[in-house]
Amino acid sequence: MVMQFALANTFESSLIRLPNAEQSQVKSALVDLFRDPTAPGLQMHRVDKNKHDPDFWSVKVGRGPRIIVHWTADLITICYAGRHDDAYSWVERRRIAPHPMTGALQMFVVQEIVEERQIWVDAPARPLANRTDEELDRCGVPEFLRVDVRAATEHSLLSLTDRLPEECVEALIDLIAGRLPLPSSSRSITQPIDHPDARRRFRLIETEQELQDALGSTWERWAVFLHPHQREAVEKDDWNGPVRISGSAGTGKTIVAVHRAVHLAKMNPDERVLLTTFSTMLARSLNEKIRVLVARDPRIRERIEIETLDDVAQRLYRTWIADLTLATNEDIRAVVEALPGTALSSFHPSFLETEWTEVADAWGVETFDEYKSVERLGRRQSLTPLQRKAVWEVIEHIPEALRLLGRISSGAMYKQLADHVKLKGNRPFAFVVVDEAQDVSVAQLRLLSEFGANQVNGLFFTGDLAQRIFRAPFSWAKLGVNIRGRSRTLRINYRTSKLIRESADNLIDREIADPDGISERRDNLISLFAGVPPEIKRLATREQERDSVANWVRARLDSGSKPDEIAIFVRSPKELDRAYDVAATCGLSRVVLDDGSLPSPGSVTIGTMHFAKGLEFRSVAVMACDRDVIPSQGRSEDAISEHELQRIETTERHLLYVACTRARDHLHLSGVRPVSQFFDDLEPSLQRSSGNLQ
Repeated sequence: MVMQFALANTFESSLIRLPNAEQSQVKSALVDLFRDPTAPGLQMHRVDKNKHDPDFWSVKVGRGPRIIVHWTADLITICYAGRHDDAYSWVERRRIAPHPMTGALQMFVVQEIVEERQIWVDAPARPLANRTDEELDRCGVPEFLRVDVRAATEHSLLSLTDRLPEECVEALIDLIAGRLPLPSSSRSITQPIDHPDARRRFRLIETEQELQDALGSTWERWAVFLHPHQREAVEKDDWNGPVRISGSAGTGKTIVAVHRAVHLAKMNPDERVLLTTFSTMLARSLNEKIRVLVARDPRIRERIEIETLDDVAQRLYRTWIADLTLATNEDIRAVVEALPGTALSSFHPSFLETEWTEVADAWGVETFDEYKSVERLGRRQSLTPLQRKAVWEVIEHIPEALRLLGRISSGAMYKQLADHVKLKGNRPFAFVVVDEAQDVSVAQLRLLSEFGANQVNGLFFTGDLAQRIFRAPFSWAKLGVNIRGRSRTLRINYRTSKLIRESADNLIDREIADPDGISERRDNLISLFAGVPPEIKRLATREQERDSVANWVRARLDSGSKPDEIAIFVRSPKELDRAYDVAATCGLSRVVLDDGSLPSPGSVTIGTMHFAKGLEFRSVAVMACDRDVIPSQGRSEDAISEHELQRIETTERHLLYVACTRARDHLHLSGVRPVSQFFDDLEPSLQRSSGNLQ
């Protein structure tokens, strides 16, 4: 039988805690081990202290670290790297074995079995106390952990996540909710490590180059593994209309989008797939995830185009229609101010500019009859019929004025493209997958509708209404994109800890509906680990805030985090200097996010909250949350009605929610007194010492 070689996800997380010099020694030793596991130069010893699994071995690396290896007849698994005492303490009660019912290879911690006694009087409810062995087997619970699972409360079940395989926690949560997992069939699985659940934690390595690549990067589990709760949406091949997959931050929507694009490319080898989003930075991130996912079959990558929707539109326009130069905001502003009717109008030029951009141009309005009936969702000033007529008499001249400048508006570009596709039947992509779809514009959705709204599997959207920070809401159905009956919500959070998620969720409504009446509930979400509470600091001065955040960053570094696993976000560019001061105080290099940049190895990431979209970090500091900063005082002062003020506050809440939910393990929020009013909403969940899973 051919010997296989694998890395466990526990190895990567242990390796990064070693000094750089020792990390290099470990990596070099692993290459030697991969080349020849029986080489006489390897100092390998069986771990005698582990009484639960005889197949663990220790590999001595120089005078320092040890590598813990699990070695069976057909598989060598690299499990852990650490100093002598740390490594032996970690392995002492570990066991790796296939589950007898599910067939998946598992790694778990064995507790000494003691007599099980039913003495839970006047204690919190234990919802799994009376579950049978068969039911727990279906959930993938190792035999050694049945006692602990039956003794767990809903709250303490999360404390078992370090000892239970993660699919067990998911299945047990479903079991508590009354959904018993179906019996697992492993007939098509040739080896326990080939089981989809096993691939969550073990990465097979087939070549030395693949090992070098794995050792040179982080454990990209989110890009290479699809969780069962997400698989149905990804692999369904008969969606008879547009689909939208929703979910809170951390539920894996982007991974669903990536896997959906790859699945469509695999199932349709003669067709092209577009995977798109709204920013260059996010498109680059999608490209990297696709690269990891299809590393073994690069031909699939050739059939997937990954671009922002604006880049796609401009390329197609130049190919099908003509060369173009898009009008900038400055171009439009100058045109509006120069129009003869502007000076005579009772409306401010900035109002006329945004009325044309956000209403007329967005909806492709070309006549007054169209304009007088178009919805003006999100506009802060209502208009009477006479006022609409007066506004139209000015803004109807903007397209011609732009044409004379050699410019075309974004809305006009998308409208002409949509008309072209409708008339000619040109469909450059058989399938389109859109990530961060909550921020798709009216004009963009019109083109997407022509691409595939009436095609089987034609349009697939992922997004979160609570993260809508760039666009006012509008009806998708009116543009031919009707997702009713094909909307799904992911409810298991794989990234963000329970305590961070609960705190951030206090910023938003428990149920959010779009203009078509399709709602997303947010009161039945589940996080797979409890984590630690966010830290919220109200400081007297900026210097105190700088020192507080700097001390927190140093603590994260001391606990094993890398600089590039830490991010600092602020509300707007005006506050960036305060984040720069923290990096300088800590002696850290920094990378500042813009539409073309991504986090960089060895540098702390700094950016405004708008650029936080789509990213994730082990630790996040959200600073400069002063009362006049968030919600934005400037935006609030511009509001002319209570309704407009409420809309601004909702958007600002969404913005802070986005920033907070970039954190996986640690979140630090701070401001200088008086601080943001939103701090009062963030704190109640932190004052609860216990609670249920949801």
